[in-house]
Formats: sequence, structure tokens, C-alpha cells
Amino acid sequence: MSYDNSTGSTQIGDHKKANILGKEIEHFLINSSFYFKDTYYDSASYYVMHDLLRDLARSVSSDECRSIQVNDFQCLPKTLRHIYVFTEVRNDSLLQEILPLRHLHSLVIVFKGSDPLQNKNHVQMLSGILEGSKSLRLLSITTNFSCKLPNAVGNLIHLRHLSIRQITVDSKLNWFPETVCKLYNLRVMSLLGQSESDYDYAKINANGLSNLTNLRQLRIPDTIIIKIPHIGKLRTLQGSVAFDVRKESGYTISELKTMADISLLSIGGLENVRNAKEAYTAKLVEKKNLRSLSLFWSGNSSRSPKRDEQLIDNLEPCAKLVDLTIQGYNGIRSPCWMADLSLFNLTSISLIDCIKWEYLPGLGKLPNLKVLELNRLWAVEKIDGTFYGKEDGVSFPSLKELRFDDMLRWELWFCLNYGLPFPQLDTLTLEKCPKLREFPPLPPSTNRLHINDVGLVSLSALYRVSSFSKDAVSSLSSVLSKSLVPQQKGEFSLEVLSIKRCENFIHLPLEGFRKLKSLRSLLIGKCPNLEACGSDTLLPSSLNELCIGNCGDLEEPLASSVQSATFLTRLSLEGCAKITALPPAEVFSKLTALKWLEIKNCKELVSLGGINAIASLDNLEIFGCEKLALGSLSESLLACDVSHEKTVESSSLKVSLLNIDKQSILLTEQLRHVSSVREVEMVETLAYLPVQLLLHNSATLQKVVISNASSLESVPLSIASLNQLRVLMICEVPKMKSLPDLPISVERVHICGCHPALEQHHNNSIDLVWNVLKENIEVLRKPCGYEPVFLQDLDFESEEEDEEEGEGEGEGEGEEEGEEEEEEEEEEEEEEDIVVKSWK
Repeated sequence: MSYDNSTGSTQIGDHKKANILGKEIEHFLINSSFYFKDTYYDSASYYVMHDLLRDLARSVSSDECRSIQVNDFQCLPKTLRHIYVFTEVRNDSLLQEILPLRHLHSLVIVFKGSDPLQNKNHVQMLSGILEGSKSLRLLSITTNFSCKLPNAVGNLIHLRHLSIRQITVDSKLNWFPETVCKLYNLRVMSLLGQSESDYDYAKINANGLSNLTNLRQLRIPDTIIIKIPHIGKLRTLQGSVAFDVRKESGYTISELKTMADISLLSIGGLENVRNAKEAYTAKLVEKKNLRSLSLFWSGNSSRSPKRDEQLIDNLEPCAKLVDLTIQGYNGIRSPCWMADLSLFNLTSISLIDCIKWEYLPGLGKLPNLKVLELNRLWAVEKIDGTFYGKEDGVSFPSLKELRFDDMLRWELWFCLNYGLPFPQLDTLTLEKCPKLREFPPLPPSTNRLHINDVGLVSLSALYRVSSFSKDAVSSLSSVLSKSLVPQQKGEFSLEVLSIKRCENFIHLPLEGFRKLKSLRSLLIGKCPNLEACGSDTLLPSSLNELCIGNCGDLEEPLASSVQSATFLTRLSLEGCAKITALPPAEVFSKLTALKWLEIKNCKELVSLGGINAIASLDNLEIFGCEKLALGSLSESLLACDVSHEKTVESSSLKVSLLNIDKQSILLTEQLRHVSSVREVEMVETLAYLPVQLLLHNSATLQKVVISNASSLESVPLSIASLNQLRVLMICEVPKMKSLPDLPISVERVHICGCHPALEQHHNNSIDLVWNVLKENIEVLRKPCGYEPVFLQDLDFESEEEDEEEGEGEGEGEGEEEGEEEEEEEEEEEEEEDIVVKSWK
């Protein structure tokens, strides 16, 4: 709930600010049960009024307030002050009914439908309304098209609240006309779209906004706010402000000195601050309402570290700061105001791209810190007792999330022999720390551990519990509840364990998994040197998800140990070169909850073992298993139109979704009689469809997707017997010239990359084509670019693996060429994008 006195209905003295008075009124209304809090589908909280109170309020204020739907414009009294209108864009009666209302203070319009006259209709309507409503204090417009305000809005000299909201992304948002900059009483200005791409930044002129000296809320994107010159004139501005320092008048950091009420401040371009003295003129320490501060330097790292250190010392925020981000700082040491830990209210700290920052402050002393991220601090080589901040007692008492990313020189993370670090840690993430060999024992509270591209040799810290001193346990009792006491006896609450791309990783004692009784998700991939340790391998029964791939000698022990994970719902194997056969039926029969089985790029796999014993399986995906497909019969046998089927054994596999890349896999003993298939998707340059599979599942099959079918010339006539088929999709079939009649149940057909004759046949048809309504058929000569989701690799590869390497070197090389290629791709994909999205 916000309160800005937009209508001017309440007189506020200088001794009390509007937001303070608004809070008092809010508390009074809630305590009086006038409003109550509710939560809707989007999990956001709202204040709502009881239906009886709403009806009463509407009744007693009917001469001053009205809510009008569509064309309900009967008997509007001329005494109306506040009106809400939900109407069509081309509604002439709206203008005729509102024009006589000369004393309107609030006008909220929600336009339904689009504007077919290219913005002319609504501009004309609004011009007429605004010219006759000179007393307006609040104007709010919501549309699903690009709304253009007329110049007449500049005549609303009493206007305090101006808001435009566009709820679709079909067109660019129009910026306010220049006459808006004459609305000197304006308190709230809002222009909201669905995304950043809705704004045409090149056409936006923000020069006059600094004249609106009474503004308190400016709800526009940061990319527009940073264009405002002399923003320091907006002394009463509250909320979020983005500022980009430049070496020109109107954009120096001293503009911030008078903006005392802002709560969220982002300062970029700090390399353009002339000296430390100029930095002090921002007076950040005097901004008592500031809760979030982001400091950004850009450019190369050739700046003097001492210069950045002196500058940041003079950018000290107030002690009430909650969220702090520092990015691009070139200093070696910490700011003095971080070293003395005066910001005891901090809950979140992010230090990013500070490549020369070597000495970290004692952040462990901060009592309220919950989130800590250290990213690209290349000069840090060790983390020792200084980082923890306390010689004894509890360090980081409230920390929930700890993330280290791209710490190239970090080698040592010392374990404290005293105290209790991280007693409430929930998530630990280590990424791109190639020199780090080990880390301290995890606190029992840890729920998630993510390790990616780290130089770890073993994971012994996973099974060791920190040793707590008596003083530390005593201190802990004042911070935590007694719920942690059982965990200190060797029980672990770890739920998610992910280890990826650790080539030095050798030792993972599997017997230690017994202690992880809460483990739900285990992912181990791209660790090719792992050795099998211990003979007793049992996964915890709590495990729901197991993903393994390219993890050396540990592949077979892990795959064979799934029998103890009785609650397993998903099993993924990718790139497992040591696995030649899946576990036998005795193992799979115990996995009564398994629903998803993925097998990808297991080159040595020759047998599916006993997967037909999985009674609960819904999704089966097999891709890139070449030896598994070698035992297939010739393709001519697969294409035979069978007139009768063999009796299906009671142990045949039942799945709902079947995704494969080679139809010869269907001839394996386990899949020969697969049944209950609802959706099938295949990726292969096949010449014939798997008729036996389709007919065998005719009673359940609803969707068939064939992609990359470059050798397919025709579809068998027997497809007409698939009386449950709803969707047929065939991609990249340049040889297909015709299609037989389809079942009458088919609702959607998509064929792309086909022969011109097939496209012409579709275009020449009138209503029905192949027994399907023409409007439900898409036939494209060009490929649509569809890529099956199941072909994507598991999360063993980092999409940003090489993204940041080479930053600053050859930054502009190939840029123009890349842009041209992107433009060509966009032109080719523009007309196909909707089709691809609908099928994905």
C-alpha cells in the first residue's frame, strides 16, 4: 500500500511527511478491520476490503465516486470527482458522457481491445477529455497497445499522479509529450511496460524531467533515469534512483547531495569522478532512508588502486544500509567503512569484478548478513581467520547463502580451530575456483552444495562436522533455536549435492552417503578421474533425483546402488562410458516411484537391463547410444504394415512419453512391446515410420513428433487407424510430396521443410485437407527450427564457460559481423518464431 496524497485531499504540514502519515492511516484502517491482507495466485500480498464495506462505501459516495464497465454510462451526476472506466477504445459515448464532468479529480481508464486506427482514435478521445478536465489530480491509463498522450496533458496544472501502463509487448511504449515537463505539481510519474524491450530509448528525451521538482515517485526504467540531467533538482524524490556519472555538467556525482529521501541508489561510471573530494559531495552517509546501494566502475583495470581506495572511502553510506553491491572496484584493500564494520544492518553483500581486491574485511562479525557473493576477486589467495572476524564465538551467525565464483588464485580456505562459523548456512556454491583443493567442514545446517569447476581432490569435508568450543555453543544458543542440537551429533541436513567439471576430483567415499539421510538430489558429472572407494555403496532412501555422467570408475557403483533409493523419481545417465548395461530387473523393481529415465550418449551401453520391471515409469528418453542400436533389423522390416500384433507379455514396459533418436532401439527386447505410449518423439533421418509402435499404441497415442526426417517420402495409410491421435508434427521432410487422410481425431498438423508439391496441395485446398480443418494445419517449405528439448545436454556443461574469458581483449573484434549475422537470423526466424514456440 502506498500513500502519496496524489489527489491533494489531505493537508500535510512540513513537520510530517506524506509517507509517514500514510503509514499511520494504513495501520489505523487495518487495526479497525477496514482492510485486511490477502494473498493471491502470484503469491503477492494485497490489502482488500470486505464486500459489505465495499458496497457501503459505494452507496454513500455514489455522487462523488463511480466505477463504470464498458457501456454503462447512465445518469452520471455532474458532482462526480473520482471515476474508474473500463471501456472499448472506439467508444464515442465515453467522450460524450465524461465531457460534462468539469470537476473530476481522479480519472482511471482501462482500454479494452486494440486500436485499429493506429493510435488516432484514443488520442482524439483523450484530447477531448483532458481539455475539459482542468481540475484533474490523478490520471491513470492502462492499455494493451501503445498509448500516446496528447499535448493537452500539459494543461493539467493540478495533476499530481500520471500513470501509463501497457500490458502487452506487441508494440513500443510512447514516451510522454514534452508538455508533461510543465506539470510542476506532479508527485508520481509512471510509465510501465511488460519488459525493457518495450521502450524505444533512442526517441526518449528526458531533459525536462528535472523541472518537476515536486516529484516523489519516478517509476520508469533505470536506463531512462540515467539520462536526466541535473537530477539533483528532484530533492523530494523517493524510491529507486539510477545515476551514471559523466564528465559533463549536470551529471557529476555532486548532483546526489540534495537527494536525501531515496531508498535505493545505483551509481555507475565512478571512474569519471574527478577525485575523492568530489566523491564526498554525494553525502551518502547523510541519506538516512538509503537501504540499497550499488557502486559500479567500468572500463579497464589500469586505474590506480590508491585512487579507487580514496574514492570509495568517501562513499560511505548510512548505518541503516541493508543491501550493498560493489562492482569493478580497483582497490587492493577494503573500504574503511567496511573494515570497521559500522554497517551492522547489512543483510546482503555482493563483491563483483574487483580483480585487485586482496584483503577481505572481517564480514563474519556482521550479525544480520544473510547473503554473501564473491565473484571475480582474482587477487584473493586465501581466506583465513580475518574473514571470520571473531577469535571465538559465532561467525556469520545469520548467513544463509554463500557463493564464490571465478576466484582464479584462491588456494586456501582455512578451517577455524575455534568458534562456530556459518551456523545457519543453507546454500554453499563454489564455481570456477581451479586452485582450491579443499574447504572446511560443512555446518550441519547446510541444505545445498553446488561445486562446479573447482580443483577439489576429495570431498572429505562433506562428512565431517565442525568442532565447536564450549564458548561457541554457548553463543549459538542465543542465536539459534534448539532444533540444531540433534544435527551436531553427526546428522546432516544436506538435500542437494551437485559436483560438476572437477577434473582433479578423485575421492568420493560412497559409504558416507549413509549420513546424508535428507539428500534429495545428487548430480555428479564431468569428473572423469573419480575412483571407486569402498565396497559398501548405498544411496540414501530419501533420494529423488540422481544424475551421473562421465564420472570415471564411480559410474557403475552409483548406477548399481539405486536399489536403496526407493523414493527415486528421476534417473539420468549421460556420457557414462563405463556403463555397458543397466541394472537388472531385481534392482529396478524396487524403484516404485521412478517416473523419468534419461539415457544420453552412453557409447558403450549394449543392454537396457531390466527396465521393463519399472511399473511407474512415465518418461523414457534414449539418445546417442550407438551400440544399443547396432543390433537392429533392417529398416525395411520396420516399415512393414502389420495386420496383426503379437500377444504382449504382461511384463512389457509401459510409458507415457517416449523420446528416441534411433527407431532401431525399438527392436531391443525391452522395448519391442512397449505400450501405453501417449506421446512419441523421434529424431532420425528415417525413411519409414515405426508402424508397429504406432499401431500397437493406437488406443493411447495422442501426439507424434518426427524431426530431421530427411529421407522420409511418405506416411503409411495405416495411420488413419490411430483414432486417438491429436497432434502430428513432421519436420525437415524435403522428399515428402503427399500425406494420406488422417484420423478424424487430429486437431493440429505441422509439417515443415517439405517438398513444394505438398505445400501447394495444402494451399489449393479449401476447407478440409487430409480430414483436418485447414485452419489447424501448418505447412511450411522452410524448416521451422524446431529442436527437441530432450536433445539438450544435462546440466553438466556451463553455458557461461567461456563467456567471460578474454573480456577486455579484442572486445570489439567481429562485433559488426556478429550483429549482421544476428540481423539475418532474426529476419529468417521472425515469421517462424510463433510456430516454434507453439510447438515447444
